[in-house]
This record gives sequence, structure tokens and C-alpha cells, in this order.
Amino acid sequence: MKLSDIQSKAQIKPPRLLIYGGAGLGKTTFGATLPSPIFVQVEDGLGVVEVDHFPRAKSFEDVMAALEELASQEHKYRSVVIDSLDWLEPMVWDSVCKANGKNSIEEFGYGKGYVEALAYWRRYIDALSRLRDERNMVVCQIAHSIEKRIQPPGGEPYDRYEIKLNKKASDLVQEHSDVVGFCNTKTSIKKSEGPGGRTYSKATSTGERFLFTHVAPDYIGKNRYGITTELPLAWSALQSAITGKPEKKNEPAKDAPAEAAE
Repeated sequence: MKLSDIQSKAQIKPPRLLIYGGAGLGKTTFGATLPSPIFVQVEDGLGVVEVDHFPRAKSFEDVMAALEELASQEHKYRSVVIDSLDWLEPMVWDSVCKANGKNSIEEFGYGKGYVEALAYWRRYIDALSRLRDERNMVVCQIAHSIEKRIQPPGGEPYDRYEIKLNKKASDLVQEHSDVVGFCNTKTSIKKSEGPGGRTYSKATSTGERFLFTHVAPDYIGKNRYGITTELPLAWSALQSAITGKPEKKNEPAKDAPAEAAE
């Protein structure tokens, strides 16, 4: 390190996204609208979405090989999508167990297997960082959500949506991400009075899907761009919020530039 190496201007890089939510909300479709995407397919979740993808990975080593191929070979892709993390996790555990002569991750005892797995997750994260830093690619990791009961000290318990991963792995991938976004629809409750004065509640929704990237008690959210409101579940809307530039309504989302600021 030398004084001549000091930089005063931030180097803007493409965002690292972690998008999670329930099944059927459009997470994979969101990934397909990123700039020139390539999918590293861990689960069979593409359905009718037509997008370039590697053959479905059968192991952690297959995933790492795909990321190495993108890092070392010339290609046209500007975004990489991992679909999905909660299907990747058992592959990580399988590699950990094979390397240590164990039959299951629980066989390590007292949570030691999950700690051992973090070394594999770090290798994976380093590979993603290489694609972002050296290849200038947007990184998007997709995961499912799980509902957990939270019991704060001295407070009332409540439910929160979290990422469907072991907590240690979840904390690590969240720390690595620039945006952690929860996908959901907005639900409103309409109350009406029935026979005998009994009150009935009915949940209704327009079906419109949103991305929540800020901190809230009922879901995990995060972003490094100062976003404080929910967004439509669309890359064009998220890119506009990141760059501070108006959303380009007339251009297809997949043609939007990959860079966070331009």
C-alpha cells in the first residue's frame, strides 16, 4: 500500500442481488429480465421461461465449474443468475460430508457441519465476486422464503419471512449482497358484518408483485443504495432506484445497462 494508491472516488460496480420469496411470485422471471442473463440452474425452475442456461447442476462442483467457465472464457453475458440457493445448500452439505467421511451434515455434531460448510460458501461467493469485479456482471441469487416465529426479549412474538437457508449460510450471503429483496404481493383485509352482528374478514389482493428492499420487522431486507420504499418486481424499477434515474418505460428491461450507475 502506497500513498499513490489512495483513491477518492468510489468505483461503481454492478449490483449483487439476493431475491427471495414464496413460490410462483416471479423471481425467475425477474432474473430473466436482467441484462443478457445466463442461468446457473440448480433446480428445475425455469418452466416456460426461455433464457440461456447451463445444464442443471447435479453437485456443488458443477456450480463452481459453471462460474469458472464464465470467469475464464469470453462470452456475451452481462448477468449471472443462481436459481436457487436453497437447492444449492444440500449440494454444499453433500460436498462437505464427502470430504470429511460423514453421512450427513448433522453427523458432525453441535452445528459443526454448518460451520465447516461456510468454507464452501465462501469459495462460491468469491467466484461470484470475481464475475462482478473482473467481468462486470450483475449477480442475482434467487431463494425461497420461510416463515419463522421471532421472540424478542421482553416483547411480543411475531412472524417474519426469512431466507430458506441455514442461518450461518444465510448471514454470509446477505453480507455479500448489495440488495436483499423480499418478493410478495400486497394484501388488504376487508371486514364486513354478517348475520347476528358477526364480523367477517376477507383478504384481497390485486396480484401485483412488489420487491421490498428496506429493513422491516416482518421480513429481511437490505440495500446499499438508500432505497426506502417498495418497488414493482421488475429489473427496470430496481435499476432506476439504484441509479436515481427515471425508469425507461419504453425500453425492454433486458436491454437495460448492467452497470449500477451510468
